[in-house]
Amino acid sequence: MDEVVVPDKGATEAQVNWDWTMLAGVSGMERGYQQWVQLLGYGGLVIKKIWTYDGGRGDAVIVAAPLEK
Repeated sequence: MDEVVVPDKGATEAQVNWDWTMLAGVSGMERGYQQWVQLLGYGGLVIKKIWTYDGGRGDAVIVAAPLEK
């Protein structure tokens, strides 16, 4: 999936502005790595790899797979 992954510390101004835009526009939010781990975990998925291709905004491809039992 193609999403934004915001760093836990040291977010850029663009990341903060986009997070506020999501909050004001659609009552949404951008997520950090640990939030993605938790959210995908609820769906039985585990993160295998994250490729960040736009560090300024945090745009990234998250590769997730079913949790092995």
